[in-house]
Amino acid sequence: MKRRTFLKGSASVLAASIGKSVHATAHLRDIRASSGAVQIAPAGYPQTEVWAYNGQVPGATLRFRQGDWLEARLINDLQEDTTLHWHGLRLPNDMDGVPGMTQEAVAPGASFDYRFQMRDAGTFWYHPHQNSVEQISRGLAGVIIVDEDEQPDIDGEETLVLQDWRMTEEAQIHPSFGNRHDMSHAGRLGNYISVNGGRTSRDPIPKARAYVFVL
Repeated sequence: MKRRTFLKGSASVLAASIGKSVHATAHLRDIRASSGAVQIAPAGYPQTEVWAYNGQVPGATLRFRQGDWLEARLINDLQEDTTLHWHGLRLPNDMDGVPGMTQEAVAPGASFDYRFQMRDAGTFWYHPHQNSVEQISRGLAGVIIVDEDEQPDIDGEETLVLQDWRMTEEAQIHPSFGNRHDMSHAGRLGNYISVNGGRTSRDPIPKARAYVFVL
């Protein structure tokens, strides 16, 4: 083998290894579940007491490329147990976040590390599977986007999260969780809808794709 051929081949292998490690590894990120207050209702109403991921509703959009690894630490600052369930993703059973089945619930003040590979491109969402009716209704949810290798030909994109809140007249979340009427009919229906927690974009996008989630 000629020296030039060897060096060229070695460089290709090294470049492939570096590229794989960069795209297949994600930095550990903290996802903190805690109580807080955000402005969901229009101006003039008080802030709404919510449960949020890292202080925002909805939680931050987590974005990856297909083949990347998600590494996240759930930190529970709530006053009750919680988990993280990665809705729609193919992953190891012990990372699925279902208390009593795939993992123990994360107690107040405790944490749990999740790590798995993003095997499929698509749009998904993350939320608790502990006391889901209340915890999701109080704001615990966020979007996951896994990009395909070849991006579509678009000018831009918009992620829209529609949330249906059951509010009191003081713009606080109504505490009627899991009542029998809701459970036997269409579930918990709200009286106020927010888009991305009340924030919307009015900038025109000529050619775009949108990720829409109704929570």
